Amino acid sequence: IFAYGQTGSGKTHTMVGKPDSDNQKGLIPRSLEQVFETKQFLQNQGWSYKMQVSMLEIYNETIRDLLSPSNSSGFDASRPENGGKQYAIKHDANGNTHVSDLTIVDVHCYSQVSKLFGLAAESRSVGKTHMNQQSSRSHFVFTLRISGVNENTEQQVQGVLNLIDLAGSE
Repeated sequence: IFAYGQTGSGKTHTMVGKPDSDNQKGLIPRSLEQVFETKQFLQNQGWSYKMQVSMLEIYNETIRDLLSPSNSSGFDASRPENGGKQYAIKHDANGNTHVSDLTIVDVHCYSQVSKLFGLAAESRSVGKTHMNQQSSRSHFVFTLRISGVNENTEQQVQGVLNLIDLAGSE
């Protein structure tokens, strides 16, 4: 799912909202709540799941790993991005797209993902535009990978959810 539009049109609010406010949560926290509720429900039917998240931003055509332990808050033109680490977009034989060396974190509950999401949000690059005093000038990509196995039927499933908040289109 992509949020696309002009700066100030509500893309980030639609995707993120106010995660601590039940009636103002965005698409990302609502989606995660639903996934974890469904995971809990399906455990009674023999399903077990492994879930992993990654978060990155693309700023000035540079990929930044927002979950990297070496990542500091926000963009600073005086520091080398990613500590000099270069990330590359790769495609595997199955047609899947990956970013090389991106931090991927195993997650088990909504609160864990919520904390990671908060840390990533603090690291996003922001800057003033004529439309918005605190505009994110980057594309934000949140990825949730899910793999499940039903112990009763031995059925296996996999899925990927990408939720993307694009920078302003102007």
